[in-house]
Amino acid sequence: MRLLEWMKKRWADAHPKPPQVEITRQEIICRYSDGIVYSIRWDDLRAIIIETNDLGPFGEDWYWLLFGKIKSQAFSIPQCAIGEQELLINFQTRLAAFDNEAVIRASSSINNKSFLCWEYSGDWYGHDWAGIVLARNYRNL
Repeated sequence: MRLLEWMKKRWADAHPKPPQVEITRQEIICRYSDGIVYSIRWDDLRAIIIETNDLGPFGEDWYWLLFGKIKSQAFSIPQCAIGEQELLINFQTRLAAFDNEAVIRASSSINNKSFLCWEYSGDWYGHDWAGIVLARNYRNL
């Protein structure tokens, strides 16, 4: 019986549950299986970038990068997240200038690239968003 429990634990450790995205009227929330939670209010959102990489199909190769008013509000959501499709639908319906063409280009990318999908029209710290993306940590930018 111990061997079976050990094998289950090893499998669970190697295959963590995907994060879960919750969307409310006020905010976007991403909950990871390890208990870490990131969130951003819709009115604090300043940019949405898709970053792709060359890890697919063996690793996660698509991330939504969300940037807020201040740097500590930035975080990422992997494409494998539960609720990711609803997130895209909300971006498309809530953000008038959301660039669906960028999503299409990202969908066909197999390289390490970044695609700006939406950016706040006012002034914000991410005017050099490409440099921010290069310095990212996928869980907390």
